[in-house]
Amino acid sequence: MRLLFINYEFPPQGGGAGFAMLALADELVARGHEIDILTGSSTDAADPQHRDGVRIHRVRSFRRGVHDVGIAGALSFLVSAALELSQLCSRRRYDALHYYFGIPTGLLSRLPGAHGLRPYVLSLRGSDVPGYDPKLTRLPQ
Repeated sequence: MRLLFINYEFPPQGGGAGFAMLALADELVARGHEIDILTGSSTDAADPQHRDGVRIHRVRSFRRGVHDVGIAGALSFLVSAALELSQLCSRRRYDALHYYFGIPTGLLSRLPGAHGLRPYVLSLRGSDVPGYDPKLTRLPQ
């Protein structure tokens, strides 16, 4: 099976979701599947484009820091990733796509032709999950 994972964060950027995605990718590669990852750029120019059977496609993202994407980082990722997503899907025949995070990455799933008729999964992670931060979900009394 050929899969494309889309996540605006990938180690060393971000937190746990990038590492969870990488662990899943590694396990699927060990089972004989082909995995591509579409992610944001890093500040490290030495970031690999290929890692133990996983192809990594990085696009421009103006992050504020390792753990802080900010509005400019999210928007720059969306614009760059939309173009790359279209190109990847036209060049490679993916069996399914997996979007990590509702915002910003999940917005790409709504683009016309983003994944064609391919099945996809949208995983909510961290602050995307309702009730993740009780201060934000508390109803007025």
